[in-house]
Amino acid sequence: MAVNPAEDIVNVWLQDGEGFFTRQNINVPKGKRMINGKAIYGGRGKEIDILATNMNGEKLWVEVTVSPNPYLGKSASRISDAMKIVQEKFCPEKETEVRRLFGRGRIRKMFVYSRRIFRKEQESEFLTKLKALGKVEAKPFEEIFKETISKINHYSVDPVRIYLYYSKYFGKNVP
Repeated sequence: MAVNPAEDIVNVWLQDGEGFFTRQNINVPKGKRMINGKAIYGGRGKEIDILATNMNGEKLWVEVTVSPNPYLGKSASRISDAMKIVQEKFCPEKETEVRRLFGRGRIRKMFVYSRRIFRKEQESEFLTKLKALGKVEAKPFEEIFKETISKINHYSVDPVRIYLYYSKYFGKNVP
């Protein structure tokens, strides 16, 4: 279970709804670096949110950036800010670790975001720019949440699934 509930919900969606086996919160070890003239090795680096694979051999790398109360900078810079987040999330340091873990072959990249950070027209512009890069697909968290809640049909001992089950049957404004 992750520290970020949104990551946990995406993980349940991947497992129950999409048929993936998943691994969460993978620390990327830091390589050699120089600090005050001394070579330093090891330590915790960046974190890969979710890696997933299915029975067909499909490989998926998912990064999640969702907040119920996102910081909203100036409207004019929201798209460029979101693009920077995508670039940071799928940085070369993480890419190297994903390749080490997954090996050769095609790896789909998915960025999960909240629609709350954009105005309507901004979201479509963001998706167009992201698609132009051709490397990362985007999925709104709101859709994942609704899909997961609509499909959950059992009470579980898993805290995330219990939360989703309660949300489905006791929550307000939930389909």
